Amino acid sequence: MIDITAIMDATIDDIQLNQEQKSAFLDTVCHRCPVHDNLLKPTLVTNSAA
Repeated sequence: MIDITAIMDATIDDIQLNQEQKSAFLDTVCHRCPVHDNLLKPTLVTNSAA
């Protein structure tokens, strides 16, 4: 299990984001992250010697 805690000081047009907006932003970032995608959808890797 991987836990992520992000401390954000985020504003849009000088308006401080609320907790729900910060959570939505973090969800968007995580879903666009290729590492996050690899962790959610593991790829089976096989190898062999020729």
